[in-house]
Amino acid sequence: TERFDRQSYWDRNYTWGMKPDTTWSWSQVEQAIGKTLPQPIWMTNGIHGRVAVMGSQQYPMRTLQQLHADHFGPRIGVAYQVLPRTVVRASYGMIWLTTTGNWFLGSARWNVGYGDSARLAQSGTGDGGLTYPLTFSNPMPGGAGYVPLSLDVDRINRAVLGNWWLSETADFSSGYEHSVQLSIQREFGSGPNSWVTEIAYSGTMGRGLPTWLGVGEHILPDAYHKIGNLGASLLQNVPNPFYNQLPAGTARSGKMIPLGQLYELNPLWSQITTTGDPLGTSNYNSGYIKVEHRFARGFGVLANYTLSKLMEDTGGIDHSTSGSARYGQAGLGRKDVYSVSLSDYRHKAVFNYSFELPFGKGKRLLNDTSSTGGQVLNHLAGGWVVAGTTTLRSGTYLNVYGPSTLWWIAGQANNSGRSERIRLADPRVDYNNKVSGHQSLLGAPNFVPYLNVNAFRLAQATPDLLEIGDVPEGFSDLMSPGFSQWDLSLMKNFYLGKESRYLQLRFEAQNLLNHMNCGGPTTDITSSSFGIITGQNGSSRQAMIAAKLYF
Repeated sequence: TERFDRQSYWDRNYTWGMKPDTTWSWSQVEQAIGKTLPQPIWMTNGIHGRVAVMGSQQYPMRTLQQLHADHFGPRIGVAYQVLPRTVVRASYGMIWLTTTGNWFLGSARWNVGYGDSARLAQSGTGDGGLTYPLTFSNPMPGGAGYVPLSLDVDRINRAVLGNWWLSETADFSSGYEHSVQLSIQREFGSGPNSWVTEIAYSGTMGRGLPTWLGVGEHILPDAYHKIGNLGASLLQNVPNPFYNQLPAGTARSGKMIPLGQLYELNPLWSQITTTGDPLGTSNYNSGYIKVEHRFARGFGVLANYTLSKLMEDTGGIDHSTSGSARYGQAGLGRKDVYSVSLSDYRHKAVFNYSFELPFGKGKRLLNDTSSTGGQVLNHLAGGWVVAGTTTLRSGTYLNVYGPSTLWWIAGQANNSGRSERIRLADPRVDYNNKVSGHQSLLGAPNFVPYLNVNAFRLAQATPDLLEIGDVPEGFSDLMSPGFSQWDLSLMKNFYLGKESRYLQLRFEAQNLLNHMNCGGPTTDITSSSFGIITGQNGSSRQAMIAAKLYF
């Protein structure tokens, strides 16, 4: 709950009684374009959706979080010893994700600004954003963008019409996962010579996952196929049916607006997005092999290799990873953005090991302590332990993107930054130059870009078609350079009279070999470094020497 009732959300069930200006008609729009046009849905079905203020007479509730008594989460596991040293394990669980600490529920962050419940307009003006109504020297000219604290829902809606509205969904659910595991474990040898191997499959299928900007309440479903054939006409300015009814200085208050914006489901707003709608899907499948020798006879080893693939349509839940949030183009829905995840590693091998060096008392070498010299050698050379981790993995999948222009101007895009994708060149050109990361590093000898920049182009507006991007959200056959690193620790205990009292010396190094792992290439088509690697992945060698006294 929010103790001061400052939360708001989007009420998609509300129906407006507002009508177009009496001087406006659809025939004026057709005359401006010069051809017969299909009428927008709102002209016959009405305009739906408004800002809902919690704690008001119309919306007396105090929390966005609903109770979900039907979130039943069964789990079952089975283990069976098929042979004396062979065990098969299987499990299934339906796991509902937590809402504790979920930032989607902190809606007041969008609605509280200067003072009480001030809200700033979140978009530009009727001239396409060329002049923004708010400046640092005069942040609220004429009160533009400022909404005083009020529980008058109608008054607040009238004040913020024509702007971009962003709020949490009223249908929030954390989503759930189907988790499946199957493994076969086998032991070889016995006692200190035993080794354990395991082959396993793991699958996690996420459903109803919260998405960053939902579907876009303003976007015409399947807009690309319904109005895409109008082409460049969607970008042409036509008379605004609500010119005299929307607040001045907002993105929808101009006398003329692009035709595509009239085909929005709700033409009273610039953009309407809800965060946290339970629309997302993910499918993770992996197989791994593990080999383990528990510490005995002076050494221990744990090694595993994982082959995995994560497919999803949600991206990062907090929108923090560049390019991670996914937006369907022009009302095409979630299937349009379902692809490999940009955070997935296809191949990953990790080796952990600990090894006592074979020197000193009880070891194979320098083990004679009967003489003074032998005792000195035992103190200096005996008791050393080497431990380390070696990590080898493939790179992450890449996506290539460009500016959002066409469908954003037409009012049928979900986010101005990453809602549209670019296109592959015609005729097709191989986009992978198939070179190493070091050869694509800026300034490298025999430099060759990692990506073929000639393989991509921006979407275009033709008289008969407004194009959308055809590059996937993630290329399944295009990855950043791989990663490898050796981390090592060398330690020795000097005993001071008894085993419980000793001095331990340690040398530790991350990236012991100081291997430079190349980062990913720049994938913004508008960047001067597009297709080029300009940085590294991970850090250079870091070493530390330490002493610790146990007593």
